Amino acid sequence: MNPTRFARAALLLVLAACTATVRSDASPIKLGTLYPTSGVLQHYGTEELRGVEIAVELFNSRGGLHGRRVELVSADAPDIDTGWSEAYRLAGEGVPVIIGSYSSTLSLAASEAAHRQGILYWETGAVADLVTGRGYKEVFRMGPSGAVLSAQAAGFATQVLAPKFKIATKDLKVAVVYEDDPYGSSVGDGIKREAASRGFRLVGSFPYDPAKEDFAGILSSLARLEPDIVVAASYLHDGARFRERLVASGLKIKALIGKCAAFYTAEMAKLLGSKINGVFVSDKPMDIAPTALTTEGQGLAEELRSRFLHRYAGIPEAAAYMGFSGAWALLAHTLPHARSMAPADIAAAARTIDIPDGSLPNGAGIRFAPADGPEAGQNLRAFGVVWQWQDGKPVLVWPPAAARGAPEFS
Repeated sequence: MNPTRFARAALLLVLAACTATVRSDASPIKLGTLYPTSGVLQHYGTEELRGVEIAVELFNSRGGLHGRRVELVSADAPDIDTGWSEAYRLAGEGVPVIIGSYSSTLSLAASEAAHRQGILYWETGAVADLVTGRGYKEVFRMGPSGAVLSAQAAGFATQVLAPKFKIATKDLKVAVVYEDDPYGSSVGDGIKREAASRGFRLVGSFPYDPAKEDFAGILSSLARLEPDIVVAASYLHDGARFRERLVASGLKIKALIGKCAAFYTAEMAKLLGSKINGVFVSDKPMDIAPTALTTEGQGLAEELRSRFLHRYAGIPEAAAYMGFSGAWALLAHTLPHARSMAPADIAAAARTIDIPDGSLPNGAGIRFAPADGPEAGQNLRAFGVVWQWQDGKPVLVWPPAAARGAPEFS
């Protein structure tokens, strides 16, 4: 070969190789994260943050953003006051986006602070309707809202449970028990709306304070109302207490549908033992059937599982799926199309995304509600699933396209 042509060919190969690696001489792009990695929500906040970190690791291994590494500036937010102050601190450090936060109460405080500072808040896990209900153009949510998850629970109740027990929808009696916070209230309000739209009977709605509630009065009311199905929007310890009190009461119901990621965690199973069997859980998706994923989604799911196993010697929970999927939507589908790293340009790029269902490991696609709509910034292609505890293991049972097994009844 001609020496000059050989040199040119070699140079092209070197340049091609460089495009697949992160440039060491380029300044990194810094993004903020805000999760409860201490306190009562430590397990779930840490799990969701791990998903974000793995997404960044994978993104950087594939060349980063136009050859620049992405680095995370992380903040621990165990409570609302800290979430508020840490969001201000991150904004002051110049990050264009804060990724967070698992908890609805934390998300509402931190996203309010981000809004006031003119930077983006990118929610990966919190479900309170108000997160996107305020109409802030700086707030985006990748996961499902409380309204979506309530619709999922109501759909399962009317389409699966009612026919199974030969109950007409108009005769199906449902009660909802929920923590009186933004998350629980979103679920409680959602079940009320679903009753009106689907035609089942909402016979009771019971908000409670988890620090004080012993469930005696609520169970007494439920015994009088005789619901077929009880929906419980609770966190870990109060959810376990309610299930234990429900079993001990001897109240005969057709099904309990738990409404929180805590209901299908190993921690809940440890607290309840065999009492967890039969409980349905309507919440965020993870480990869905491969047939519900695109080729891209399947590849990302495998990357998440293998990298998580390598780093943490375990299997990712739903919070990790949400963290990874939410962060990947920002890293791989939004930032590359932004004119700059200015928050307004990133927001504009986010509103142009149109990615089909199944493109992310949690089964979601990406399309955000318009800035002038009632759910500004909400991912309209986020969805929930229904699990059931069977023989001490959570099995995804609905919807059929994503299911790993079938519901069991006793």
